[in-house]
Amino acid sequence: MSGGAARWRAAAADSAAWRKIGRTTVGARLFRSTAYASADLVRRRVTAGIEAARRRQRYSTVEAFLVFIGHTKSGGSLVGAMLDAHARALVSDEIDVVRYTEAGFRRGQILALVERGSIRESMKGRVTARRLESYSLAVDGQYQGASHAPLVMGDSRAGPTTRALGDDPGKLARLRATFEGLPLRFIHVVRDPIGPMSAMMIRSGRTAENAIEDYFAQCDRLMWLVPQLGESVFRVHYEDLVADPRGLLTGICRFVGLEPTVDYLNACGTLIDGDRVSEAAQISWSPAQIDEIRRRSTAYPFLSRYVDEVGR
Repeated sequence: MSGGAARWRAAAADSAAWRKIGRTTVGARLFRSTAYASADLVRRRVTAGIEAARRRQRYSTVEAFLVFIGHTKSGGSLVGAMLDAHARALVSDEIDVVRYTEAGFRRGQILALVERGSIRESMKGRVTARRLESYSLAVDGQYQGASHAPLVMGDSRAGPTTRALGDDPGKLARLRATFEGLPLRFIHVVRDPIGPMSAMMIRSGRTAENAIEDYFAQCDRLMWLVPQLGESVFRVHYEDLVADPRGLLTGICRFVGLEPTVDYLNACGTLIDGDRVSEAAQISWSPAQIDEIRRRSTAYPFLSRYVDEVGR
C-alpha cells in the first residue's frame, strides 16, 4: 500500500463520521460487542498482513522495538510523540501491542499497525487527553508519521500494557517470542503519583480511594515486571523531562538507537508547556489521603523522590 493510501485509510478510521457513530447508543454497543471485536481483529490481521508483505524490505531496517510501561497519564504519550518526530522512528499511540501478540499476529503485521497508527496520530495533529483538556503533541517541521527508513518502531500505550504483562507472565514471554531477533526497549515514564490518580478521577469518575488502590496495584505489577526486563529499561521522570527536555531526550534517543540532531531536539522542546493546568490542580486531596499516598509510596523505589513532595 502506498503512503497516500495508508494515510487515506488512517483518516477514514478516525473520521468525524466514524466517531459520531461511536457516540450513538447503537454504535457504542456495536463497537463494544464481542462480535465486532472478533471481526475487527480479522480485518486488521488481513490488512496488516498485506501491508507487511509489501513493506518487508522497509521493515528490514528496524533495529529495535519500543514498549512503554508505567501508569496512564504519566507522560508516555509525550515521550512517544517526541520519538515519533525523529526522522528514523515511527511510534504510534494506543495500539495495544500485547493484544496483537496474544492474537498471534506476526512481527511484520504489528509493525504495519504501528506505522498506520503513527500516520493516523500525525493526521489528527497528535491530539491527546480528549477526555480531559485536549492539547496537541504535534512537532512542527519534523517527521511524525513520515519516517522514510525507520530504525526504531514502537507504541506508547503504557498503562494497559503494564496491566496485561503484570497480570500474566506468559504474555511477556509471548511478546518476546513475537519479536525474537529484534531487541525490545522498554520506556518507563514516572511522575508524581497525584497526577495519574487525579486523571483517573477526572476521566472515569473514580473515587479517591479507588484511584489510590488502582495506582498502587499498578506499582505492584511494575515491581514484578521491571526486574524481568533487566538493562532493557530506561526510566524517565516526567519532571526531569520538563526541566531539561533536550538533555533527557538525547539520553532516550541514544538508549533506543537514535542519534538526535540539534534541530530535532529544539523542535521537541517546544512541546513542554509550563502553562498547562495539570490534573492534580483540579482535584482536592485531604491531608489523610496525602499521608496515605506518601506512606504507600515508600514501598516502591521508583517513587522514592516523590515521597516528601506529594501534595506540594
